[in-house]
Amino acid sequence: MWNPIRLLRLAPLWGLTLFALAFWGTFNQLQQQAWVGTSRRAEARPDGRFEDLAPEAAPLPAIYLDNDSLYWLRLAEQLLTNGAWRPRHLEWDNVPFGRPNHWSSPLVWMMAGGARLAARFSDRPATELLPVVAPWIGPALFALLLCATAVLLGRRLAPWPAGWLVLSLATLPPILRSFSVLHIDHHGLVDIPALGMSLLLLIGLVGRRAPSPVDAYAQQRAARGWFLASGVLGGLGLWFQASHQLILIAGTLVALTLWALFFRPPLLLPKNKTEDDLLDPVLWRTWAVAGALVSLAAYALEYAPAHLGMQLDVNHPLYALSWWGGTEAILAGARARRQRRWTRAHLAVIAAGVLPAVATFLLLRYGPAEWFRVSSPFLQRIHEQIKEFQPLLGTLHGVQPLLLFLLFNSLPLIALIGAGLWAARKLPARERMGLQLVLFTLVPAFALCLRHARYSSLLAATLWGMAVAVFLAQPRWPLGRWPRILPLGLLAAGCVSNLLLTLSPLANPRQPFMPVDRWIPQMIQRDVARELATLPGFPKSRVLCGYNVAPALQAFADARTTGGLYWENEAGLRAAADFFAATNDEDALRVLRDRDVRWVVAETRPGTAQTWLYYRYGANPRVDLRSTLAHRLASATAVPNWLERVPPEQIPLASQALFQVYRVR
Repeated sequence: MWNPIRLLRLAPLWGLTLFALAFWGTFNQLQQQAWVGTSRRAEARPDGRFEDLAPEAAPLPAIYLDNDSLYWLRLAEQLLTNGAWRPRHLEWDNVPFGRPNHWSSPLVWMMAGGARLAARFSDRPATELLPVVAPWIGPALFALLLCATAVLLGRRLAPWPAGWLVLSLATLPPILRSFSVLHIDHHGLVDIPALGMSLLLLIGLVGRRAPSPVDAYAQQRAARGWFLASGVLGGLGLWFQASHQLILIAGTLVALTLWALFFRPPLLLPKNKTEDDLLDPVLWRTWAVAGALVSLAAYALEYAPAHLGMQLDVNHPLYALSWWGGTEAILAGARARRQRRWTRAHLAVIAAGVLPAVATFLLLRYGPAEWFRVSSPFLQRIHEQIKEFQPLLGTLHGVQPLLLFLLFNSLPLIALIGAGLWAARKLPARERMGLQLVLFTLVPAFALCLRHARYSSLLAATLWGMAVAVFLAQPRWPLGRWPRILPLGLLAAGCVSNLLLTLSPLANPRQPFMPVDRWIPQMIQRDVARELATLPGFPKSRVLCGYNVAPALQAFADARTTGGLYWENEAGLRAAADFFAATNDEDALRVLRDRDVRWVVAETRPGTAQTWLYYRYGANPRVDLRSTLAHRLASATAVPNWLERVPPEQIPLASQALFQVYRVR
């Protein structure tokens, strides 16, 4: 039955949750109107201005925050048109050979399924509705995530901390971007397991104390359910993007290892109290086995039977076995320490458990480059020029320090409080272990984020998890009243500051929610591609170009190119580097002939030739810059006779946007 007193007590939680949902919906609606709506009714002009289309003109294709969205839409369109539900090979990159694709498929299935569902209520085909439905999948997933988080936190925390935690999640900029209506990508799916695995572990571990043995048995069964759900989410995380979830799994295993080897009961516990079953083999084995089985099932679903192989950049059985085996090794070590006997059986289990992890590390470090392509020196040189692979502080160069702080709300300060409580060793064992589990995922996430900005959402997820651990431990702090209020005040102040920061563009009535530094280049690339599509023979042709313009040419000019900027496309990127960095015209012509390329689109921005030289040869190349084909094509001097330049007056926008276009004779 409904309890009016309980409903009234939970009013702060659900009030803040409803406010978070209203903010999220409004934020995405404003973004959609300002970014997508404006871009569909305006086009770039050669003089650098944007002109509105005539009222009766058909709307232009939408643009998004980055080029990945165009690839996801193309994959979903393939599924709708020819039933390619596991898109393992893409024809429009690395012409004419194509390239493998290792993106996980669930987002493609959601996009195509949403379009088909919308088509049932409309007289328009699913392919036409796809660009309308796909952008809203991320916002819808995030709304469901907020509601589920409110329900989970409401079972373990007081209403006010639970409500502010939900609102803080809804206002974290890295998380907002992952689920944004402008960002059709799997980053939102990746963030859900990153947030959920640790949250469910904390709920199962730092639960209410059982007042009687009967309640203790029921609580142990409930805890097993939480550990099972946490493992399932971890396995899904390996499926969606192994590179992110492995950090969290490895950090959790390190925390368990340290607990098993060095834990000493805090002073506040009775002397006869030991580990309080915190390393209960049933719970942790349930967690590891569930995650490993989900990961293995997902691997089979994606790749069996024709695409099995040693590709360690993505989900692989070795990761599942390392997770399962590592957990068994930790449990065996804890059992031996508790019994004060290291038997052969213990050592055998430990050796067998760590074997998959050791083998995986050796294969990553010393195996063939084809097994772990991200380690390729060529791709690493390219990654240095990509914003998301640059250090976080470098990408925010020149930004106000306050904005840098608000990037993660006030969660870093709360994380410092949690680290201090953990180091003080005065909390009961359950609460201290909860802090330790999150702390050892937070540290590697922080280190990686300092190196690569692409891990900012992972860092935000671990910081938020630390805040949850702090509030779960708060009732047992050995402190006075006012220190207990400090984390809640910090959390609320951070939420309000982030709300004001996010909504501040409303003060500019001309361009609210318009990140002009991203919007203008995306608009120009789209309209350059549309302009080139008017050249006779350009649509459906093979084009050699740089990676910046390749996705736009594929999406808006229906071209096949050498260069999407993905590790699976190393061969296509190498071909472009070989061509543009060539000093011998015969070598460059060989690249075109081997691939039957009919067009060349060369960027003429300052520094482009140096960039291609660096990609091709590394630092300090002993090559005359002026002799490279990229330099000669940009300046239209000493161009080989097998290339015919398209006159700038024929492509005024492309010329103004610093592109030179050549036909291959």
